[in-house]
Formats: sequence, C-alpha cells, structure tokens
Amino acid sequence: MSAEPRRTTFERACAGYDEQFANSLTDDIMRTIAAASTVTHANVLAVRTGETTAALVNCLGTVLALCPDHDVPSRLRQRVDAIAKKLRRDVAKARAAGIAAHILGAVHEGHA
Repeated sequence: MSAEPRRTTFERACAGYDEQFANSLTDDIMRTIAAASTVTHANVLAVRTGETTAALVNCLGTVLALCPDHDVPSRLRQRVDAIAKKLRRDVAKARAAGIAAHILGAVHEGHA
C-alpha cells in the first residue's frame, strides 16, 4: 500500500471517469492483497483466491450500492452483466499471458 493515500481534487472527482485514478486504485488494491498474502516464516506469497474473491465481491457490492442508478433493477442487472463479461475477458487474457507464472513463478494444481 502507499504510505499516504492518493488524493484528488473535488473537481476531478466529479469530472467523470478517471483512468489514472482507476489504475492507481488497482495498484493499491493489488499491493494490499500481496501484503495480506505474505505468509510468516517463509518467503512465500500465498494468495487465498477464494477469500480474496469473496472480499472483492463484497467491496464491489458496497460500491455499486453507492450509485443511485442501481436502485433500478434493470440498470443494476446491466452493470453486473457488463462486469461479468469484462471479468471473463480479463481472466482469459491473463491466463493466456501466463500471469500466474509471471507473478509468482506459481504452482497451480501441483504444477509450476
């Protein structure tokens, strides 16, 4: 995690989608996951994928609840469908790129 939270101006926060903010937030989230996944007594990063996924989904649900637009069931469904589609694409892309092996020199299902 960053030593100091990243800050932005009110105007920038209200100006619309900010790719730079999204990238910085992603970086902070990934650093937090890595820090929480570092085990004691070994130089090992053990990402608990089930627990991490559950925590991220809980956070996502809370963030989506902040948007009044999602009070309309059809709009919430559209957003969730778009998220699911992006997740499927991103997972396939990351797996094809060998992201697990790249990040961790990973062992997956007993194979490096």
